Amino acid sequence: MKWPAAIIGLLVIGSVAVAIYIYVGHTEVPISPSSASSGVDSSRPTSAPTTESRQYTVLVDVSRSRTSGMIAEGEHYMDALIDRMNYGDRLVVLQMYEAGVNEAKSDLDVSLIKPANSLALDESEELKSTRNDLKEPVHLFFQRAHTRPVLHTDILTTLSIASEKVSEGKRNVLVILSDMLQSSREFEFEHLKRMPPRGWIAQRTQQGLTRPLYGACVVAVGADPSTHEGIVVREFWQQYFKASNATLSTRNYRTTPPSADASLCE
Repeated sequence: MKWPAAIIGLLVIGSVAVAIYIYVGHTEVPISPSSASSGVDSSRPTSAPTTESRQYTVLVDVSRSRTSGMIAEGEHYMDALIDRMNYGDRLVVLQMYEAGVNEAKSDLDVSLIKPANSLALDESEELKSTRNDLKEPVHLFFQRAHTRPVLHTDILTTLSIASEKVSEGKRNVLVILSDMLQSSREFEFEHLKRMPPRGWIAQRTQQGLTRPLYGACVVAVGADPSTHEGIVVREFWQQYFKASNATLSTRNYRTTPPSADASLCE
């Protein structure tokens, strides 16, 4: 079949135009009018998904009402949390306060940082090694805290301190390793002895005394929601965190830690 000379000429000119377009630095063939009219812009680059940095703020209750086994469970859960961290994530660990803000309590504030000038060929193994390095100071923190058990658990004061350490610009996960039984001069949650009166949370919020937690997802490990008393305590904390711009779901109010591969705050 013979091609008309005019058509052959057009094909040659089109091929030369595409070759020149690519030669001057473009890596894609220009979009044809038909492609443009279809609404699909194949020249638009697709952006890679980004991972938002997180902050894990952990409150550790070592009061005498908690057994050594329960505290050890919390420590093992910390290992699982660290294994979920990525570069840029921050971990803040606070020991529960006992009697107001004037106590001297230790804390731990570390971040997962990618080693400078890394020569590692396997990035996943390097991340695993960096995570393991982070576990050592956490275990030391638990050992020191465990040697100084407290008589009371002032969760409300501890949350006030923790709010000052929460990063507003990160996705926040607040983990409370505690039975969630506030025990102070003002309130005693055990057996519902001295619970806050009705309207207490709303009044404190109106007075500006409810500290913000910047959208934190709250996970409470060590609580007992299996009794009427436990449900009353859980409902108080759910209302309190809602007023603090945080969320404590029924699923995240637990007696035992979740499995290592479970993420309760996705």
